[in-house]
Amino acid sequence: MKKVLFVSAKCEDAAALVYRARGTWSVRLFDAAAGLAQHLLSHRYDCVFVDVARAGADGFALLAEAAGVPAHPPLFVLSRETAPLFAVKAVDLGALDYFTFPCDVDAIDARVSPVCAQAGRVPSNREDPLPFPLVGSSEAMRSVRDLVRRYAPLGDPVLVTGETGVGKELVARHIHSGSRRRDEALIHVNCAALPESIAESELFGHAEGAFTGAVRDRAGKFEIADGGSLFLDEVGELPLSLQPKLLRALQEGEIQRIGSDRHHRVDVRVIAATNRDLLAEVERGRFRADLYHRLAVYPIRVPSLRERREDIPILASHFADSTRRRLGSGPLRLDGSVRARLSAADWPGNVRELENVVSRAVLRAVAGRPPGAPIVVGLEHVDVAGPAGQASPPGPAAPPSPGGPLREQVEEFERRLIREAVARHGGNQAAAARELGMHRANLHHLARRLGLRS
Repeated sequence: MKKVLFVSAKCEDAAALVYRARGTWSVRLFDAAAGLAQHLLSHRYDCVFVDVARAGADGFALLAEAAGVPAHPPLFVLSRETAPLFAVKAVDLGALDYFTFPCDVDAIDARVSPVCAQAGRVPSNREDPLPFPLVGSSEAMRSVRDLVRRYAPLGDPVLVTGETGVGKELVARHIHSGSRRRDEALIHVNCAALPESIAESELFGHAEGAFTGAVRDRAGKFEIADGGSLFLDEVGELPLSLQPKLLRALQEGEIQRIGSDRHHRVDVRVIAATNRDLLAEVERGRFRADLYHRLAVYPIRVPSLRERREDIPILASHFADSTRRRLGSGPLRLDGSVRARLSAADWPGNVRELENVVSRAVLRAVAGRPPGAPIVVGLEHVDVAGPAGQASPPGPAAPPSPGGPLREQVEEFERRLIREAVARHGGNQAAAARELGMHRANLHHLARRLGLRS
């Protein structure tokens, strides 16, 4: 049972939460106007909920106070206030998600548990923790979260559709995390990256001697995922010749390795995703109708960013804070003009593109900031087309030319920042850390992780 702190001065809401959370959370109430930081330093909680609209004189100040506590528990907002600006400000101040009354404790618990587990506060057997919740206060994302909550406990296949970069894999992870299979593996297969010559072997395995090079028996992804979930990404790219075998695996729960006459029983929950219109593919004869209907037992369509622009500032704040934490730098904020520019952009690459743009902007802002100055991400740091179609010019401290995975670009830029800061201060790491807005221990740790001599 999670130990939860609820910060609110509204007695009715506090009483309602205690009543609804019985058996799931152990809730302690906190309604003091001050002293929250000291309380968190002397008490241990799995997570904290702050009612920003009813937590004393200034709920946002209490949220910021909690966010300033070292190694604080995960912070969330639970409030009757539904204004999007409240959610944006809450995320800016450190909240990981924003929930509203009347609340479904089980649904909220399913969304906060992976975050608590990632923070090391709730035991978990997960090998691949969720990167973040399904962020967004828009009606479209509330609908997606509701479908995930409803479908996750079921055992039938789910088909996740949407444009490239909208977060289909994240939805699949949340479905797996909310299912009875959460402690088993979630195996990811990118069907678009499977050459037709080896696709069958990858999915279903092969027996020794089945073909040249098959020097031993090999289990396929279905057997590896037995007891857990199998995520078939870009399932619309699966070769037509292989689709009947996939259908059999779904219908019968059996697979057969290439070159073997034995059938293997498997207990696998399939979650498929595609950016294609599979019904149109069925009409063109490129995808089997019976397989489509077997995969789409429970469909979820993930909206594009253009359909939920009100979520863009919340997502941008999340990505900015994630990059800031990776750099080990101090607090930062996104200028209002940046929020407007990001909200007005077209985002053909959707959430993935937004994450890349925001991460690069934070890197530029950190690199271009005078020592000791607050970190503000401005338009000069953002390389995305505005309403008129012109791209914002990157600042003078632009990271290396784009190319390769974002993580590699970020790490290379981190190395450059550290080298240059240490060089400017004649090798004095303490001074370099101050310039970068970091504690010296954090700089030392980051330098070692990046392979730099310290």
